[in-house]
Amino acid sequence: MKRTYDDLWKEAWQEATERGPSCRTRFRIMLRMFRKYGLKGSVLDVGCGDGNFLSILAGIGQKKEKKGKKDRDGFRLYGFDISNKAIELAKGKEFISDLFVGDLLDRKTLPKRRFDVVVCSEVLEHVDDYRKALDNIAGLVKKGGKTLITVPHSMRYWTEHDKYAMHFRRYEKKEFENDVKRAGFRIKEGFAWGCFMYDIYYFFLGRSKPEKVMGKPGMIKKILSYLLYYIFMLDDLFIGNNGRRLFILAEKI
Repeated sequence: MKRTYDDLWKEAWQEATERGPSCRTRFRIMLRMFRKYGLKGSVLDVGCGDGNFLSILAGIGQKKEKKGKKDRDGFRLYGFDISNKAIELAKGKEFISDLFVGDLLDRKTLPKRRFDVVVCSEVLEHVDDYRKALDNIAGLVKKGGKTLITVPHSMRYWTEHDKYAMHFRRYEKKEFENDVKRAGFRIKEGFAWGCFMYDIYYFFLGRSKPEKVMGKPGMIKKILSYLLYYIFMLDDLFIGNNGRRLFILAEKI
């Protein structure tokens, strides 16, 4: 599986994090939640991939050097991923304090410290024992610290694209929130997003082969991706219990 993720980062996923309207929208909403809850301090992105979300956090403030550590307006940024290729790409981002390669299910490979914020975005659906993964995430968060988790919402949206992306499941909101609570967190905010324009987009996307959608984009595809990013903002008006993406912000008890 590790080899396969390396291959996906070489072939398609880097392009998706840079230009894909779905990924860019997810990052936009996550950044809004960071600002809403004033999240700062040490931030670990579990499943950081090529580090693009950390790039967005780094862009919030001006760079400051403090005691040999890289600090950006209150952020000290760290990344963790199972893919050596992803970490290789992330190493090009000089504002990241440290990077770790490991398996979220193997505690021996996790960072040996706790963080103010742990981000886990579009990772748990790739993990067989996601409840164990939640327990391990809890072990990485300081008491009173926060975790921001995003996962695909609801099995009623399951398609061949999920299989192609190596997903084990999609998550039901109430059940997943209960799992997060059992891991030792208090839910601060939880909502589903993407029940209008994003849903229409995926209805048509589901008629295309996944490998074609994830392929290298031409100029027309790049323009459409740019337009879709702004069109998806309409779905911010319909945040609630319905939608294809689930966002959870929780506090460590």
